[in-house]
Amino acid sequence: MDCDIGARPLQGKKGEEVLFVANSHGRRPLVRRSTRCLCALAMLGLTSPWGCSTEPLIVSSGDSPATQQDDSDSQQDPTNDDAQDSSGDILGLSLDDDVDSNGDPTPTNNDDPIEFNNEGNAAPIANAGTDLQAESGDTIVLDGSTSADPDGDPLTFEWFQDPDTVAADLTDFESAEIEFVAPNVNAETVLLFTLTVSDGEMESSDSVSVTVSPAVIEPPCPAEFLMTAANTSGIAPFNSSFEVGPVEPGANLLGEWEWSVDGDVVGDSNTLSHSFSVEGDYLVEACLTTSCGFEFESRCESIVITAEAPVGGGGFGGGFGGGGGGGTPPPANVAPIASASAASSVTEGNVLTLNGTGSSDPDSGPNALTYSWTQAGGTDVTGDHLFDATAAQPQFTAPAFANDAAQDTLVFKLVVSDGADQSPADTVSISVTQAVVTAANRTAAMVDSWLVLYNVNSADSIAWKDWYIAQWGIPSANTLGLNADANAERITKTEMINTIFTPVVNHLNANPTLKAKTMGILVGYRVPGNFYTDANTPTLQGGGGWSVSSRLQKLDPGALDFPKWPSNAHHFNAYFSPDTDRINKSEMAADVFITARIDAPTLAEAKALTTRARAISTNSSALPSNEWVYIDYDDPGSPGGDEWTGLRLAFEDVDFNTPAWKFPWKHFVSDGGSEEPTPNAAFQFSYYRLTGWQNGDWSGSASGTKILGYAMNSWGATTVRSTTSHSGRYVPNVLFNGGYAGAIGATGEPYLSTIPKPDTVLWCLAEGWTMGEAVFQATPDHAWMWELVGDPLLRIPAWFDKP
Repeated sequence: MDCDIGARPLQGKKGEEVLFVANSHGRRPLVRRSTRCLCALAMLGLTSPWGCSTEPLIVSSGDSPATQQDDSDSQQDPTNDDAQDSSGDILGLSLDDDVDSNGDPTPTNNDDPIEFNNEGNAAPIANAGTDLQAESGDTIVLDGSTSADPDGDPLTFEWFQDPDTVAADLTDFESAEIEFVAPNVNAETVLLFTLTVSDGEMESSDSVSVTVSPAVIEPPCPAEFLMTAANTSGIAPFNSSFEVGPVEPGANLLGEWEWSVDGDVVGDSNTLSHSFSVEGDYLVEACLTTSCGFEFESRCESIVITAEAPVGGGGFGGGFGGGGGGGTPPPANVAPIASASAASSVTEGNVLTLNGTGSSDPDSGPNALTYSWTQAGGTDVTGDHLFDATAAQPQFTAPAFANDAAQDTLVFKLVVSDGADQSPADTVSISVTQAVVTAANRTAAMVDSWLVLYNVNSADSIAWKDWYIAQWGIPSANTLGLNADANAERITKTEMINTIFTPVVNHLNANPTLKAKTMGILVGYRVPGNFYTDANTPTLQGGGGWSVSSRLQKLDPGALDFPKWPSNAHHFNAYFSPDTDRINKSEMAADVFITARIDAPTLAEAKALTTRARAISTNSSALPSNEWVYIDYDDPGSPGGDEWTGLRLAFEDVDFNTPAWKFPWKHFVSDGGSEEPTPNAAFQFSYYRLTGWQNGDWSGSASGTKILGYAMNSWGATTVRSTTSHSGRYVPNVLFNGGYAGAIGATGEPYLSTIPKPDTVLWCLAEGWTMGEAVFQATPDHAWMWELVGDPLLRIPAWFDKP
C-alpha cells in the first residue's frame, strides 16, 4: 500500500516496524474522493479503524466515520487477514506486500526500518467529510468537525476552495462547519474544497468535492409568463409587437394561445403584431390555456396601449379645415370585400369545401381579415364536426339526398371583417345530388349495407326486427330469419353452424345483389350470442364460449375452431399508425364483414340501445367537454403491468390530442373495493379484472351522453340477457344499469393481443365514422370472443365542443 504522508511515499512489509515523524512544512491540499488512505492513522498508532467512506452522498459532508461503514465490511474484521486495510493491519502496521508462497516475508529494496523523530507531538487528522451531490440553489454544509488530534490538543480550522472551480459564496473560512448556497450552473460542475486543521505545531489537510447539477425547474400550472410590448404608446396609426416569455428560465409555455384587443380575439400564436389606427387606450391581453393533470386551466396577462392623436395644432379637430394647425386626420377605413365560392354541386355523403380566400381588403387593415359563415338554406350541416364557421375554408359532409329542392339546395353567406368594418354578405349555393353507389364508395354507414338477423321462433324477435329496420330505413330485403333456439343464449358449435353460420352463408350466396352491397351483419334480439365446442366441454374457451358475431366476421368454416382466427387486414392502431381512409366495400374480402350484436333481458331494453344510438346520431350539438373520456389504463396488480399501451401513449401524446380539448381525458380507478362513479362519462375504458364487477362502475348518475363502455374483463359479455347471472357481468351492467348506448366485451377468457384498441375506437368516432366501423378497425383479428353489443350505426356527428 502507498500513502502520501508528508513529503515522500512510504513502503513496508508485514511484520516490519516503521517509525516516522509527520512533516510540519506548509499546508498541502490532499485531493481525495470517496476513499481516503489509512496509512496516516496506522502510522500514528490510532486504534479507531477510520477508513474509506462508501455511504451514499448527502447534503452535509460531516458524517461520523463510525457511521460510514457497514458492520459487515471486511475492514472491520480483525480476524480477516485477507481483507485490505483490516483493523489488525492498521494497528500493527502490517502490510500485505511482498510475501512468498508460504506467507513469509521476502526481501525488498527497503528492508531496513525508516526512523523519524516525532518529538513527542502527533499531527492532527483532518476530515473534510464525504463528497456531496446537490442542485443549484441547494444549501451545502461542509462539516470538518470529525477531524481529530491524537494528543487531544485543540484544533483550528481553515477552508479554501480550488480556484480552478466555479466560485462558491463563502463568508466563513475558519469554522469547523461552513455553509453556502450551491451556485447556478448550466451543466454538472464539480467544486473542490480543502480543509486544513492545526494543533498549533502541526497541521494536516483533507479535501472534499461537491458535484452541482442544474436545478430542475418545474413549470407552474397554469403556466406563468411575462408579456412585453415593443412600444406602449405612439401617434396613431402605429404598430406594436408583443411577445411572451417564461417567468423562470427553461419553463415550458406549451398550450393554446389567445390574444385579444379590447375583448376582440386577434391572434392564436405566442406573438402578436397589431396596428392601432384610432386614438384611444386599448387593453391587449394574452391568455395561455394548458393541460394541468386532467383539467384545462388558463392564465392571462394584459398591457394597456395608448394611441395618441396625430401631431398638429388642432389635432383631429383643427386639421380638418386646413387652417387649424396643420393636423392631418387618419384616412378613413375602407371596408373589406367578401367573396364566397364552392363547387356548384356535391354528392350526398361527400365532403365539400367552402372557399372564402378570394375575399380582399383594399387598404389592408387595420387587422387581418376574419371570416364568418352562416347557412341560409337547405338541410342544416353546421353541426357537422368538420364545419368551422370562422375558417377561411370550412368543410362539411353533404347530407343525404332528400329529393326536395328546398332541402337539397344548400345556401351559405360569408361576411369578412378587417377589425374596423364588416363587408356586405356574399352568397354561394350548392346543390346536393343523389349518390350512385358503387363498391368503391359504399361504406358501412349506409343503412342498406347491413344484413339484420332475427329469430323466427320468437315473436319478440320478429317485432324487434320490424321496429329496428323502420328506425333506420333499412330495406326488408336486408333481413334474414333464423330457425334457432330463441330461449338459449349459448348453444353448441354444431347448433351454431346449422342454425346461424350456414344459413347466413347460403343466403348471401343465393342473393348476389344483396351480398355485393352487404358490409355488416347484425346479430339481433333473441338470436343466440355464444357457442361452446360441444355440450360435454362447455367451458373449454372460458365461461361464455365463442362469440357468434365475431365468428361471422369471416365466413370461413375452417376458421371456426379454437384457437384459429385470421388477422384483420383493416385493423390499424391510431396512435402508432394513423389511417385516414374509411373502409369501402371494394376493399373488403368477399367473406369478411363488420359485425355487432343487439340483445337484452327484455324487448324494451333491446329497443333502448337503438333509441340511444339514434338520439346521439341525430344530435347536431357537440358533446359537452365535461362529458369525459374516463380511462383506467394502469393496474399495478396486473401481471406484466400496463396492457393498454396504445391508450396510455395516446393520452400522453400532444399530437394525438391536437387540439388539446379533442379528447377530454379523466383518470379513475376501476379496481378495488370502492369503484368511482362516472356520471358524465361519454366513454369509459376500464382495466382488466377477473371477478366482482360492481354496478357502481357503470351506473352513477343518469346525466351525460353515455356512448360506450369498455372493460378488459373475462366473460364480460357472457350473459347479455341477464343483469344478475354470473355476478352480473359488466356488459349488461353498462348497458342496462348504466344507460350506455354500447359496450365492448368478451365472451371468453380474453387474449390481450386481440383486444380492440381503444385509441383507434376514439380516433374513428372523432372522424365521424360509425361505431361498427370504429370497433372493426380497432380489432387486430377476427377474434373468437370480442364483440360490440350495441347499435353499429351509431355515429357522433359533432365531436367534443371547445371548452
